[in-house]
Amino acid sequence: MYVGLIMDRPPSAVMLDVIERLRRRGVRMEVLDADQAFLNLSELPLAHDWYVLKGGSQAALTLGGMLHVMGAQLLHPFPTAVVLRNKLVVMQALRKSGLPVPETHFATQAEDIVQLLALGPLIVKPNDGRRERGVQVVRTPEDLSKLSIPAPILVQRYHPPDEACRNPGRDLYLKVYRIGDRVFGVRRVWPRLPAGNADPEPCPVPPPIERIAWTIGEIFGLTLYGLDVVVSGGCPYVVDVIPMGSCDGVPKAAQLLADYFLAAGARFA
Repeated sequence: MYVGLIMDRPPSAVMLDVIERLRRRGVRMEVLDADQAFLNLSELPLAHDWYVLKGGSQAALTLGGMLHVMGAQLLHPFPTAVVLRNKLVVMQALRKSGLPVPETHFATQAEDIVQLLALGPLIVKPNDGRRERGVQVVRTPEDLSKLSIPAPILVQRYHPPDEACRNPGRDLYLKVYRIGDRVFGVRRVWPRLPAGNADPEPCPVPPPIERIAWTIGEIFGLTLYGLDVVVSGGCPYVVDVIPMGSCDGVPKAAQLLADYFLAAGARFA
């Protein structure tokens, strides 16, 4: 079996472990760096049995889309991968399904957001943001005037987490991963700490949040994904959904992912 892993940055330690585990089991997983690619569309071959579209950059999504229209088999269907990279569309899908999300607004100009500050602080994000880039808490019109985010802008009501973070100026949230038929929880710090300062901490997933995680899988037709949850005032709020995520902090993550990919390959065969 020959699998293409479409990335937009070097593989994490977990993914390198996954690649080695698959190699030992007769599966070659090749990393395709979309952000460094140079391709002639007329010569783009379907060189792999199937693909994992892990990167979320425009280059990675474009490469995945070109392979999709050529008939390639992708682990996450390309239309679903595109939807999951659009945060406003995701929030609307969750809201429509009755899942708890913060009050959310679509904005194209920072000045339109000023009126919302009268009711408290806001979280402002690029709609296509990745890995926390550009995510900011806005408390005052002065904060708002410093924003430099391309439209459309995702604006959400800021809900302070119930659980205090021991790192000053940071919040704790729950990262939930689903891998096949299992759900895992990891405590994460936002804004994230510099690399090497703290490892993600595995933790139980409360039953109400686990039910939310399963429902998200039903909405998007997925069995491998992650979600970010903030618990505030005793209520969980889903603030993001990602197609796969790093799975950092998940016990035996590399083994679980390797098993998942092997099972997926059997379906594609």
